[in-house]
Amino acid sequence: MNSETGNPYQPVLVDDAEIAEYQPASLLATMLRWTFVCVISATPSFAIGLMAVQSKGIGMLAGIAFFIALYSAIDYGSSQMRWRSNKSIRRTLKITYGTRIVISIIFPIGVMIDLYSGLLTTFATQAITGKQFTDLVENEIAAAFLGTIIHGYTLNVILGLFGLVVFGIVKAFEVTDKPG
Repeated sequence: MNSETGNPYQPVLVDDAEIAEYQPASLLATMLRWTFVCVISATPSFAIGLMAVQSKGIGMLAGIAFFIALYSAIDYGSSQMRWRSNKSIRRTLKITYGTRIVISIIFPIGVMIDLYSGLLTTFATQAITGKQFTDLVENEIAAAFLGTIIHGYTLNVILGLFGLVVFGIVKAFEVTDKPG
């Protein structure tokens, strides 16, 4: 809730001091950051896909590259927007994606989250289409690419919901210099 107006629907305010200290990253730095985040985050799913389903690795790699490009474009494209200089939003993004990286590195947790979200994706696709996932696309590489995109989207929805909770916690514990 915006403490100045009492309106919970008002956009997050960003003061000029925050904007002055915020320096967006270059395109190269942005792409390298998202390559790191996506590769680490995708490792458990990639391992499961190669071992359990014998999916075509090239299709999964293309899906991972798609997410790297998408995240880089969104991040770099929004880097000059005023809301990006808000400390609470920056802190929330760091905590959210940092948590995802840590979960991916901690082997049993990362594998379990990716396994269950992958099963959810597969069952949902089968329930919606009435077909086995592999029957949706003739080409195995295209099926692996599509599966990676759908699975990545599912994980990003979960990550987005987690980010909303993190944002609420960050805002609840935020210390302001303003009286009142």
